[in-house]
Amino acid sequence: MSILLGIAVLPAALAFIYCLSRSVLLGWISILALFFYNFSFGLEFFNAGGLNLTLIDVVQVCLLFAGIIRTIQRRRERNFGRRIALVYIAFFAFSLVRGIMAHGFAHAASGSRYFVAFLIACLYFLSAPYDSESVRKFLRIYLYYGIALSFVAVLATAGLKVGVAAWSHGDPEILAESQGRALPGSAALAICFCFFLSLAESRYRNSSMWLKWLPALFLGLTVFLRSRSIWAVLAAGIAVLFFVDKGLFRRVMPIAVLGMCFTAVYALVSGSGIQKAAAQISTSSSDEESWLFRLQTWQGLLGGQQTVSGGIFGKDLGGGYLAYYPLRQQYIDVVPHNEYILQYLSVGITGVVLVLAFTIYPLKRFWKLSYTDMCAVDPSASTWVVIIIGVVVYSIPYQPDTDAYALLGMANAIVFGLNKGMESPVITP
Repeated sequence: MSILLGIAVLPAALAFIYCLSRSVLLGWISILALFFYNFSFGLEFFNAGGLNLTLIDVVQVCLLFAGIIRTIQRRRERNFGRRIALVYIAFFAFSLVRGIMAHGFAHAASGSRYFVAFLIACLYFLSAPYDSESVRKFLRIYLYYGIALSFVAVLATAGLKVGVAAWSHGDPEILAESQGRALPGSAALAICFCFFLSLAESRYRNSSMWLKWLPALFLGLTVFLRSRSIWAVLAAGIAVLFFVDKGLFRRVMPIAVLGMCFTAVYALVSGSGIQKAAAQISTSSSDEESWLFRLQTWQGLLGGQQTVSGGIFGKDLGGGYLAYYPLRQQYIDVVPHNEYILQYLSVGITGVVLVLAFTIYPLKRFWKLSYTDMCAVDPSASTWVVIIIGVVVYSIPYQPDTDAYALLGMANAIVFGLNKGMESPVITP
């Protein structure tokens, strides 16, 4: 039965991969639509070849194949970001092959799940069109995505079974860890990025009245979602604006006042009241339990014996991530909850350096542009600096999702376009 189903689905998958290879915009819309549905209602798992998958996993695999096609088509381009990406992919493939040989395909494939988002950025979104019109379209769709997530957050705070309540599938551990939050961290990060994007749009690109309200709406919701990791991204972004865009930095204060008004509205909608919401925010800001747990996990993961080859190339994929817990006096398989430690354990110090190089390369260019030609890219060079810094900060307690890494891939594509000094060809939509 499964073979017949595979034969029936394969032509549709191949046609979808072909369409994705022709249009990055389609890939962008597809992944955001699926993330929105997952964060709103939750996607069901199904078993395929011994792997528990969701529709997001299937689409991401299609994006990988489409990215390979697009990368092959651009093999002659002198793209420094792509050179970094290809070296990383070679090291990752080495770890994957070792994992398949040591643990079998199912375990190695399951272990590679954590790296798919970055691989899609390297193979697919790095080939995104970099002309102003296309970039503006990508970012405008992301703003629509942020608005839709905000609407779901309001419904969740009003008591509807959407957001974390549906996304977690009723898992008591996830619900307890969420502490009543309306949306998970990845969705909150997208809303935080939308705050900076809409802030720059309202100043540099568009003066419509509805767009002037958006930054306050996004800012208020970013605070109300009570994710300290996202608060750190928000604080880091605002601090960076002080150095790269003082005009936009001065604009934050009046927006913050209006944003606090929206936070009060969210509190009233949730039925908790302003005082209770303020107490919840205060508790979230002072609660150190999750941070201490992460520190203990990182110490346990890095405290084991490491060979020289393991430090350079990492361990094979599929073997899990064992951390030693002194209180239990045993090793426990845990998720690293840190992108750089995850890369170090599986791809070695070389993988960490390559990920940082892929990140720093566009960051340096946008930082320089923020002093020379702020509006050289949409919506502003300073906004791209903030987004890249945000990805770095978020990578410390979590692994960035596909949409965040997609923005990093687009940033590298834009830098390639700036270096090339021309608009991307029409044949690469």
